[in-house]
Amino acid sequence: MTKASTEASQAVANAAELRAEIAEIERAIDAGAYRPGPWARLLTRARAASPADRSAISANVSSVSRKLHLRRARNTIRPQIGVIIEIAGVGLGDFLLALGVYESSNVAAIAGMALWVTALQPLVKVMTGTILGVGYDYAYLAHGEPRFKMEYGSYLAQPRWARIALHLSGAIGSPLGAYLAAMLVGDRLAVSYWVAIIVFWMVNVINLVLLLAGIAGIKRLGVSPTIDTSCGAAGAEIREALGR
Repeated sequence: MTKASTEASQAVANAAELRAEIAEIERAIDAGAYRPGPWARLLTRARAASPADRSAISANVSSVSRKLHLRRARNTIRPQIGVIIEIAGVGLGDFLLALGVYESSNVAAIAGMALWVTALQPLVKVMTGTILGVGYDYAYLAHGEPRFKMEYGSYLAQPRWARIALHLSGAIGSPLGAYLAAMLVGDRLAVSYWVAIIVFWMVNVINLVLLLAGIAGIKRLGVSPTIDTSCGAAGAEIREALGR
């Protein structure tokens, strides 16, 4: 068992204890004295708490999560605006794919496929989260693309299976976009078809590696923390469910 899971199993906190720890972390953030560590440990314990206790601290968790996330200056927009931008991306991708087929242009078709791969991933995940009862606080721009910040307390309040399902849904959109693009161009644009098929398999392999890394407790692959990815986070939730 990992140190974090051992601590969680040895001392499952109740709502009052967790709320006190959250308040202490929030005071440190407000004073500019917070250092990484306590929040991650608290969330590990909170995930092991009862459904009633997780629900009771939901608003507190969301508030502190927001403060931590906004310590880095971010350009935020309403999540609904972010969804509209992603839908527009899908629409533009559809136009480029149709143009590519009509004009026999691999460049246009591949660009359209790339837009589908990029835009469908967050759309599928946000839709799944909304269905499961997870709220979204805001969207923010990263490399020109909207990213969606969950109301983390509403995520934490969900049962384990729902949290795992939400993260796994993040592995659907991108390969789906590549597959649909490949089916659309078919044998009319062989280069575009094979590029889409290669992207489909590459994304699936990367997602599988991240899932297995999360289950194995590997904290980082390359330059990014594993838990910052959808499949890595799903793997971490599965690992905790297994008591590892």
